[in-house]
Amino acid sequence: QLYGACMSSVTHAALVTVAVNGLLRAGRVQIAASLLLATLLRAAREGAGGGGLATALELGHTHALLDACASTPGHMREAQAIVRALLAANATVDAKTYCILIKGFGRNGDARGVSTTLRAMRAAGVPPDLVTCNAALDAYARSRAPDEARALLRSMEEAPSDAALASCGAAVGARQPRLPAPNARSFNAVLKALAIAGQVDDARALAERMGGSLPVVRTASASLAAPAPIA
Repeated sequence: QLYGACMSSVTHAALVTVAVNGLLRAGRVQIAASLLLATLLRAAREGAGGGGLATALELGHTHALLDACASTPGHMREAQAIVRALLAANATVDAKTYCILIKGFGRNGDARGVSTTLRAMRAAGVPPDLVTCNAALDAYARSRAPDEARALLRSMEEAPSDAALASCGAAVGARQPRLPAPNARSFNAVLKALAIAGQVDDARALAERMGGSLPVVRTASASLAAPAPIA
């Protein structure tokens, strides 16, 4: 604490990063998470004075710790706490930050966690990119939540373009980040969600609807007769 009071934010952040990386290499995920959390909470308490410390922490290293928490059974709470602390300290968060959480919830079969993270992401003003939306669709499939997967796909299909928003006079700064248009992987993820849930007829109907413009979907539909759960 004495050294922390005297050193610059950049130096302090560098030392924390080294320590966190060393702990991760040693498999001490919980201790690494506790160290980063303590650092971010200190930055949040110090307000503008501690903001330099939070912003000096490299996002890539933060992602590595988040991914370790989200990939390790029993550590999703630490991952969520880190994201909340990043926001409280005015540190940088991006689409990948939320995507890591979404994948973690998918591994745990937690559809509600996926939905909550998507809402939090948009509320924070972080535009959901296609990678994140596809990760959410896959997480819904893992969570056996076909209704949520179909609802997200529908929202992606119905999202207005920037040109359409501009034509109706929508203020760019006042609207919530819009969802990206789906691609073949998006439809395949929903097909998988439907098939895993045993909704084979609905899956076939979706494959037939999109098969003309998305050959990849037509290929994936060949396995719908005997769907297998995701490992």
